[in-house]
Amino acid sequence: LDNAGNKTADIYGGQPLSQASVQTRGLALKIVARNVLAELHPNSDIEEAKPGLRINGARRGQHQAEFDWLLNGRRVACKSSQLKRATQRWQFQFSGIKLPCNGIRETAAFDKLLLVLHSPMKIHIIQHDLSFGVSSMGVSTGPKGHGITVAAGQKHQHWNEALANILHKFQGGRSNCKLLAEHSVDDSQVAAALSKVHGPNWKDIYGGDR
Repeated sequence: LDNAGNKTADIYGGQPLSQASVQTRGLALKIVARNVLAELHPNSDIEEAKPGLRINGARRGQHQAEFDWLLNGRRVACKSSQLKRATQRWQFQFSGIKLPCNGIRETAAFDKLLLVLHSPMKIHIIQHDLSFGVSSMGVSTGPKGHGITVAAGQKHQHWNEALANILHKFQGGRSNCKLLAEHSVDDSQVAAALSKVHGPNWKDIYGGDR
């Protein structure tokens, strides 16, 4: 196999989303996911979540809200992850998933969870089933939430093969997750999302016309 497909640092090249900070990429991918929701529910109301208060009574920042949008009154959370190499496997890893936790939360902090998977060529948006790939984060689970990790089989060493294997896992077997949409990383919606985060001169930040 081509070694360029085997290391995280090599597979993204100069792709604007990969060059963005984790926070900027996350904001842009949430915009893309929100647009998908709007397309799937054209007659529905989608509202930004109100941040609410911390346990100590202090007001949360907008980015610290426990979910992202209200869709016809139902709470929707959105998390994103970039395909990365971890030890001998490619995987997507999500954190801050506030599912029920004994003594902390009797119910999840949201009603619907969207996962945005960012890989070198595509963005896949999946509605999660609230159980597949979920793991405890030890003592951090209460305050910070659970994690979700979905990894390719070890035999899938090239990222492209690994991505196909991971998508297969999300959509079959023990999973009841659902693929809602996919976009090319060069899609106009992605460019519009980056422009909304960075302003109209976002191309200058990452170099070149993309």
